[in-house]
Amino acid sequence: MDTVPHHQFVRISAYPVFKLHGSTDWASWLPDELGIYSKGTVTDEDVIRSAPLSLESPRIRKKDEPPPRSPNIRFQELPALAIPTLSKSSLVCPPAHADALREFVKRVDKIAIIGWRAGEKQFLEILANGLRPGVDVIAACGNERAASETINNLKNAGVPLGRTTQSLSGFTDFVLNRGINWLLEQPASQSPP
Repeated sequence: MDTVPHHQFVRISAYPVFKLHGSTDWASWLPDELGIYSKGTVTDEDVIRSAPLSLESPRIRKKDEPPPRSPNIRFQELPALAIPTLSKSSLVCPPAHADALREFVKRVDKIAIIGWRAGEKQFLEILANGLRPGVDVIAACGNERAASETINNLKNAGVPLGRTTQSLSGFTDFVLNRGINWLLEQPASQSPP
């Protein structure tokens, strides 16, 4: 990955990988609006106090690509990682990645869900607004209750589902027993654009 430019990360494959909760090699570069870094020694409390209440528009970039230096603005680097929660207000990825995801979702006709409960509101909105009707889904979430919950969460969010099925196994059994075959062996229930 080091040889691939950061902005092209999600465009290097027919099956791009989107890291919506951040990455260990990304940083949120936030303007130092309180000027704490101009005062010499900076304590952990100073950094916490200066952190914005909202990270709606952080400049997420690779750690080795800080924003351009400016005499008027200094930036503080925070880890660009987030705990996947139901109600987080923004994706933790560069804006170009979120835009690429929204475009890519328009071409999806099959989804394999492994271990996800389909509870993150923002991602569900991206699916509901971007997917074409009739997307086939297999949910492998460890047991019947969890798989049913996942499918119901997708439906309740307005995700336009086609055929659905559940795999009652976890990730390892799903892979070893080729649970994905149900999804791959049949034609999509919708036609591509």
